[in-house]
Amino acid sequence: MKDHILAKDWIAAIYSQDIGSEPVPVTILEERVVFFRTRDGVQAFKDLCIHRGAALSLGKVADDCIVCPYHGWKYDAEGKCVKIPQQPAGQTIPPKAKAVVYSCTEQYGIIWVKLDAGSGNEAPVPFYEEYEDPTFQTVHAKPYILHATAPRVVENFLDASHLAFVHDRLLGDSDFPEIPHYSVYWHENRYVSDEIAIYADADGSGNYATIYYTFEILRPMTARLKKVNYENKQILSMLFTALPHKERKTTVFALISRNYALDQSDEYFRDFQKRVIEQDAGIVALSAFCQAVKISFEEVAARRGLMLILSQWMNAEPVMMDVELTRMVEHICMHRNLSFLSMFSGAGHDTQVMQSVCPTALVFVPSRGGISHSPDEYTSTKELATGVSVLTDFLYVLAYDRGERFENVS
Repeated sequence: MKDHILAKDWIAAIYSQDIGSEPVPVTILEERVVFFRTRDGVQAFKDLCIHRGAALSLGKVADDCIVCPYHGWKYDAEGKCVKIPQQPAGQTIPPKAKAVVYSCTEQYGIIWVKLDAGSGNEAPVPFYEEYEDPTFQTVHAKPYILHATAPRVVENFLDASHLAFVHDRLLGDSDFPEIPHYSVYWHENRYVSDEIAIYADADGSGNYATIYYTFEILRPMTARLKKVNYENKQILSMLFTALPHKERKTTVFALISRNYALDQSDEYFRDFQKRVIEQDAGIVALSAFCQAVKISFEEVAARRGLMLILSQWMNAEPVMMDVELTRMVEHICMHRNLSFLSMFSGAGHDTQVMQSVCPTALVFVPSRGGISHSPDEYTSTKELATGVSVLTDFLYVLAYDRGERFENVS
C-alpha cells in the first residue's frame, strides 16, 4: 500500500503522551515504524535492525539510544550504530551499520512522521490555531480504529449531510435534514468551505440551534471543523487526522477545542467524540466493504476474461437506535460489571421498522464462534440468562427510573 504521495506528507502517528520509556511500534502505510523518546525528543526509525532484521521495537531505550533485542546493537538518535557488543574494543564500526531514520516532529501533542523525507516537500505540519489560543481548552480524543480506507474516513468527516441520520438526536435531527448550497474554495494552501447553516447540537448536550459549520481540508489526511453558535458565541473546533495503517485499517486522532464550559470535565467531550465515531464506524466500514467486494469481483472477471454484470437488489438506509435507550442498556451492563460492545449490525431486524414509530434499542448476546443465522449458531444458557437479566433491568429502569438512578436495579 506504500502511497508515494502520502509518504511525502506529515502523517499523525501517535499521541506524545503514549510514548514513555519503552519503544512503541506503529504501522504506517504498511511500514513498521518504531518511536522512542530521548532527551532531545521523539525519534522515528524503521522497525528493523540492519544486522539480522529483528524488530527494534522489541528492544529497549538506553543512554538515548535504541538497543536491538537480538544481538544488542545500539543505535543513537541519528540512526548510527554506536556499539556492537560482540566486536573487540577499538575496532571501527562499519558506516553502513545504520538504522533507517524518518523525519518526525511533535506538535499539538501529536507525533507526526514523514516516511519520504527526501521528497522535497517542505510543507509544515497542518496549522491548528485553537491549540495555542488561551481562550480555548483542547481535549485529545481517544484514538479510534476504523476498518476503512483513510480517504474514506476523512471524506465521512467532511460530509455534513449525514449528521441528521447517522447522528440523529446526538448531533443532528432527522426532522431537519436540509443542507443549504455552499461553495468550497482554495485559500492559503487549503480548501475552505463557506459557512453552512445546520440545525444541530454542537456537542451532544441537547442544546439544538442553528450552528454554522466551516470545513477545511488542510492536507490529504487532515481536516479541520469549526462550529459557531452566533446566538451565544460558543465555538467548538476540531482537528481531525487519519493514520493509514493498511488499505482498510485507519486510526483517527481528534483534537476538540472549545471556548465555553471550560470548567466542565474533559472526559465528557472525549466520551462524546467516542460516541460520534462509533456511530460512524459501522457506516464507513460497511460502505468500504461493499466497495472492496465490488473491486474483487471486477478483478476476478478481468483476469478470467469474463463480462461482469452487478445488480443491486436491496439498498436499505441504515437505522440508528435510540441514543437514550442505548445509553440505558450500557449503564445497566456497567452496573452489573458485564463486558459489552456498542456495535453495528448489517442484518435486517424488526427494530428497523420499530425505530421509525417509537424509540427502540437492540441487545445482542454472544454466539459461539461469532456464528449467527446458521444451523451452527449456538448461545449458551448462561449467556441467554444474562441477556434476559439485562432486559429485565432495562424494563424496570424504563418504568421507574428513566435511566437516572440504578441503585435499585438488582
